[in-house]
Amino acid sequence: REAKANAPVTRRETVIKGGLKDTSAASAHTVAPSPATLQQRLSAIPAVEWWDKPFLKVASSYDAAPHKTVAANANTEVLTHYVEHPVPIEPPAEPAPPPPQPLPLTKRERKKLRTQRRLAAEREKQDQIRCGLMAPPPPKVKISNLMQAMKNEAVMDPSAMEAKVRAEMAQRVRNHELRNLARKLTPQQRKDKKRRKMLNDPTGGGTPVTLYRIDQVPNRQKLYKIDINAQQNHLTGVALLTDVTNLVVVEGGPKAQRRYRKLLMHRIDWADVPDDDDDDDDDDERDLLEERRRNSANVCKIVWEGYVVKPHFKSFRVEAAGSAEDGRKLLKEKGCEHYWDMAARFGREGAALLEDQANGEDEEDDSDDDDDDGEEEEQQQQQK
Repeated sequence: REAKANAPVTRRETVIKGGLKDTSAASAHTVAPSPATLQQRLSAIPAVEWWDKPFLKVASSYDAAPHKTVAANANTEVLTHYVEHPVPIEPPAEPAPPPPQPLPLTKRERKKLRTQRRLAAEREKQDQIRCGLMAPPPPKVKISNLMQAMKNEAVMDPSAMEAKVRAEMAQRVRNHELRNLARKLTPQQRKDKKRRKMLNDPTGGGTPVTLYRIDQVPNRQKLYKIDINAQQNHLTGVALLTDVTNLVVVEGGPKAQRRYRKLLMHRIDWADVPDDDDDDDDDDERDLLEERRRNSANVCKIVWEGYVVKPHFKSFRVEAAGSAEDGRKLLKEKGCEHYWDMAARFGREGAALLEDQANGEDEEDDSDDDDDDGEEEEQQQQQK
C-alpha cells in the first residue's frame, strides 16, 4: 500500500480515479493530483477485504501484530478441502414472460390421438411377438368359427370341443367384467370426479362469474330452485332481494355456469301462464297471452359475464335487503359493490330514466303551448 502511495501516478490510474477522458491528447496536458489528494483517495480502500476477514486471526490487517506475515495471520483451521459454492442470486430484472399455455383439443382431435396411441401400442406388441419376445395370444375360438379353427379336434369329438369353447367364452366374459370392476370408481371417487369437473376451469383464466338481474320477486318455489341448484353445482355467490330489483351473483366452473344459466333462462317459468288449449278463445285473449309470455322472457336477464382473479364469496346464500342502499352495502362488504352499479344501470331503470326525461320535455312543450294560447286570447280581446 505504501509502495502504491509513493509510486508515480500512471495515466490509467489518473483516468480511473480522476474521471478524465482516456485520450492521448488529453493525457499530455493532465495534471497529477497532489499527495494530499492521493492520500485521501487511498484511505478509502479498506485494510482488509470483507471476504478475507473470516480467514484471518486478526481481522484488522493482513500482517497485524503479533503476526508479521500473511501466512502467520491466516486461520488454517477453517480451511478444508471442500469447495464452497455461493448461492446464485438472480439479477434484478423484469420477470420472464409466462410459458405459452397449451391449447385445449377438440373432441375430434382427442379421438384421433387416442386412435394413434392404440395403433402404436398394437404395432409394438406385434413386433415383440414377431421377434419372439412375447408369446402369441391364444386363438379366440367361438361357436361360429369352431370348425375353421379346430378342424380335426371338432370332427373327432364335437361335443367336447363345443363345451370347451363355451367355457372359454364364459371365461373371457368374466375377465372382461373383472377388468371393468377393477377400473370402477368408488362412490367417494365418483363424487370427487364430479366436483372436480364442476370446479375446474380448463382455460385457467380465473373464476367465471355471471351476474343476473330479476325484475320480479321470486316466490318460495323459485327461490328454493335458485338456492338448491347453486349448492348442488358447487357455485358460490348470493341472491339479493331488494325493493328496486333482484340480483343473483354466481361464481364457479364453466360447466356449473352453463347448467345454472339453463335453469334461470329456460327451466324456470317466470310468467307462470298456463297454456290454454281451448280453440274458441278470442284473438284478443290470445294476443294478451302472447304479450304476457314475451314480457316474462324479459324478467330474468344476464347483466355481465366475465372472470375474476379469486372468488368473493365462500358459499351461496339468499339475502333479503330492504332497500337499494342496504343491498349495495351488503355487496360492498365483499368488495364487489360494482355488481350493484352494473345491475342498476341495466334494464328497466335506464328505460324509466329515459321515459322520465321524455315526459319532462313533453310537459315543458305543453306549458309552452298553453302560454301561446293565452297570449292569442288576450290579443283577440284587445282587438275587440
